[in-house]
Amino acid sequence: VMLTRTMVDDQRNWDLFTSLFEKIISLAEEIVELDFKTNAGRPTFCIDTALIAPVFEVSCRCRDPLIRRRAISLLRTCGRTEGVWNAFLTSKVAQRVLEIEEDGLTDVTCCEDIPDWARISNITPVFDPVGRKATLTYSRPGTGNDFTRETVEEVIEW
Repeated sequence: VMLTRTMVDDQRNWDLFTSLFEKIISLAEEIVELDFKTNAGRPTFCIDTALIAPVFEVSCRCRDPLIRRRAISLLRTCGRTEGVWNAFLTSKVAQRVLEIEEDGLTDVTCCEDIPDWARISNITPVFDPVGRKATLTYSRPGTGNDFTRETVEEVIEW
């Protein structure tokens, strides 16, 4: 698989999946609503990954501003922990990804308003809940017409 990948990492290809991303978030919202009712609003803990990782992926890959913000809001408010994934902490990283990509852009109303040069990829968070921080590693386009992406690492604290 790695041999067949091209060197060009065009993040605009994810825009084709906007309707699927919307469906994922709608289903996740329904599941969280049912959990709130059955758990009397108490936080939910699961050993396995269920919602947090997929909703985080949507928040990173979907550039539709409404769907993306719904995903981040769901992470912020759902009160779930799944394995090592804490939804609230994950929402902090997802919010930072949104800020990185929309920095300097005005009036983002659809996916196409975020150009490829503003989009990041290979997003990997490493959480340190005790230290109240996460290390975020991602790739972003180099300068000029360079098709390679440079790796960036930053620490997010809360």
